[in-house]
Amino acid sequence: MPASVPIMLCSSLRAPILLSDGRITTCTKDHTGINVLADINSDNFETAMQKYKAERTLVSENPSHLPLCGNCHKNIARWGETGLPRAGWIQTDFSDADKRNFESAFDPDAITMNIELASRCNIRCIGCPISDGKAFHDTRASALLDVSKLMGWIGENARKIARVRLYHIGETFVHPQWIELCRFLKTQNPNIILMTSTNGMPLSKPRNFDGVRESGIDEIMFSIHGTSNDSCQKYMGQAFSFETALDGMRRVAGLRKDYGLKLKLLWRYLLFEWNDTAQEIATAQRIACEIGIDELHFTLTGGPSPSQRVRVGSDAWQAMRAQFAAASQVSADYQAVTPMVAMFRPNPAASERRSGYLPFIETSAGSSGSAPWRPLSATNAQKAALHVALGKAALDSGKFSDAVAAFEKAKSTHADQPAWIHGALGRAYAGLQQPADSSRAFAAALELASHTETYSLYLGQARALRKLSRWSEAAGAYKQALAIANRDSTYAEDLFPEYIDVLEKAGDGAEARRMRTARIEAVFLVNHDRRIIYCPVPKNACTTFKRILIENSSNAAMFQDSKSSPHVFSRSEKANMRLKNTSLLLDPRYTKVALLRNPFSRVVSAYANLFVEPLKWGHPLEQVVKNVINEVHVAQGLHPDWQLSITFEEFVGYIGRTPDPSLDYHWRSQTAVIGMALNGFDVIGSVEDLSSTLAVLERTNGLHAEPRRLNGTTYHARANVESPHTMLPADLARLDRFPSIEEMYTAKLHSAVARRYSEDIHLYSRYFDLADGHAIGHPDATSSKLSMSLSASA
Repeated sequence: MPASVPIMLCSSLRAPILLSDGRITTCTKDHTGINVLADINSDNFETAMQKYKAERTLVSENPSHLPLCGNCHKNIARWGETGLPRAGWIQTDFSDADKRNFESAFDPDAITMNIELASRCNIRCIGCPISDGKAFHDTRASALLDVSKLMGWIGENARKIARVRLYHIGETFVHPQWIELCRFLKTQNPNIILMTSTNGMPLSKPRNFDGVRESGIDEIMFSIHGTSNDSCQKYMGQAFSFETALDGMRRVAGLRKDYGLKLKLLWRYLLFEWNDTAQEIATAQRIACEIGIDELHFTLTGGPSPSQRVRVGSDAWQAMRAQFAAASQVSADYQAVTPMVAMFRPNPAASERRSGYLPFIETSAGSSGSAPWRPLSATNAQKAALHVALGKAALDSGKFSDAVAAFEKAKSTHADQPAWIHGALGRAYAGLQQPADSSRAFAAALELASHTETYSLYLGQARALRKLSRWSEAAGAYKQALAIANRDSTYAEDLFPEYIDVLEKAGDGAEARRMRTARIEAVFLVNHDRRIIYCPVPKNACTTFKRILIENSSNAAMFQDSKSSPHVFSRSEKANMRLKNTSLLLDPRYTKVALLRNPFSRVVSAYANLFVEPLKWGHPLEQVVKNVINEVHVAQGLHPDWQLSITFEEFVGYIGRTPDPSLDYHWRSQTAVIGMALNGFDVIGSVEDLSSTLAVLERTNGLHAEPRRLNGTTYHARANVESPHTMLPADLARLDRFPSIEEMYTAKLHSAVARRYSEDIHLYSRYFDLADGHAIGHPDATSSKLSMSLSASA
């Protein structure tokens, strides 16, 4: 596998899967036994588990090691683009700690297993492999697992098994020995947790119904995908009866109550185009409440005919998950790690119940089923909690008008709202480019806020006042935000340029000068061991150089143990890397360093890394990217659409009309970021020839390093893509490599960037060749690639 392709950690690689013919495979998606690694007919229990643990590590490091895993790896980007839920189960961006946690997650003394007792079923769901008939059954040597052989294979090893899921493909209750197996496992290990999944119909048979109590089974999940025969049978087939399955669910709930069983009941509801209306979802919630189901899982699926109304990122999906999270802490925790499930807890325990708990919700009558959600039999506080949940979901997805409406409704329904609700309302108005309303909301929030909440509120208020040109008031709000940032060691790099701009417009030049010094003290980094002072310029090998400075310090081991990014660690007090005192810049023993980058490639890199790459690997967009998309779309008279995003051409237009103090530091001009007299630096290096700069610092300061690309984008030498500057990020993400930097520019865009970054281009061209980034004007071959001393050349 090419080194540029990241390894992956897959959540499906959590438990070995035992198929009905005795073979063992790796993945819950391996329906036909493609990734088989062991067999109970030839491998003993210990050997099989050792093989499974080894395969997990090998696959994470090289997904193509097993065919099914390699196929998933190839499809990650496409799944992320199309919103298929499986993309959320696979990590390609993770820390060393994540990797260690993945490797240690399989505990040989507390194993979880999936056991497919039967690969046959009493119904034919159209999305199930069993519906393929002979083509599927030919993948199994036996449709019923040999339970006697299985029990002999497990033997005393049952004490090493913590949990067994008695399902994979097929219906567990059609196996005549399912009760016998459960009793054996419970006898060998009374603490083992046994779970199964059923469509509910087999429980109409007395033997299976009585077996629920006799077997000691701990959890039953009912897979019922609708609330009527019409909706269920479209997926589950004509042989399925909703009434029979529902009766089985009711009777088991009654059995639990009559005998005091510690039996957990769950309902799995796959969402399709035909069963996803808000009205039918509410009906399922009501049924779950009436029966006493513990958890109702509304689950996204990749097919057939997956729900379009309720899909990853949609308003309806966000609203469902937000409302369920608002009702139950368990729901909130579960959904945080399971992006494909909205988990409803009909009757949460008092200890987990959140304020504003709603027993269920439904919509007003309507043919489309898409009418607004409303609570039933709820207090005003509960109604307000629902509006708040919907407002948060709308705000998180960029639907600012909907967010404003929901938060205002929450206030009118129940006036006693906490400060953060008013703050969220302020952010929603800011998203709509309504600074006056935003300012009023933030002012109301600040009147209610506790001391710990106020940084973001003061900053939101400051930005609203700045847009209203109320310079003195804005300066006061920025001052409060900065004071809190200093107290809490909050990194406030973006705050300084905005604050200085406001101070100058308010006529307070003295304070503006003081803030310029304060910015340098807060942003510049120092390595006292190597006596290097560094001015970080984002998108200029910033991550790489910070890491090198840390690894060449006495804090290298602490950094390694922290598992933090270089950005986070260098800002921390324990790192002792902030400059804090500008007088150190005058110390001749310290080498002052900055790195410049070709402005044309820097703009393309910023766009590729922040707008395109996240879509390629299914990662969420950073807030700064959402802010830019929002401003561009609102300026065009559109509702913000973060999934649609903006083209490179639109991005260049945005930065061209936006002054430096209002730009994010990733695309703020380099001269503005450096922000001090240029002849104050000893060494200016180029990103394009970083190795030469590191060679200079190795000779002068003993810095040992190998330059590494940590945030790099792989570019085509020439992609031959027509007009890539007008392609949306999702389309660019589908390419195997990003178009070349030259291809991203038209003559018009080149001129626009040249105008916007004219000072950067002048500075860069003074010392480096725009074509290759090497220093120019030096007499000898060695120094032709070296960083240039500005003080010496001034």
